[in-house]
Amino acid sequence: IDTYIENGKNGFISDSIPELRESIHELLQNDELASRISKEGRKTAIKFFDKNAISAQWNDLLTKL
Repeated sequence: IDTYIENGKNGFISDSIPELRESIHELLQNDELASRISKEGRKTAIKFFDKNAISAQWNDLLTKL
């Protein structure tokens, strides 16, 4: 998952439930942070999962078969 999420930039990653709870609380209390994380998360999702990215991945796979 750390391939896609950069902690504190486009999401939050942790093995600690209290730490994640604090991150969620901060997102709920801080509209600016929530907006920034949301925008960065969307950019990341598009980069890895939009139609063009998936099409390129399929093409790579199929040419190797």
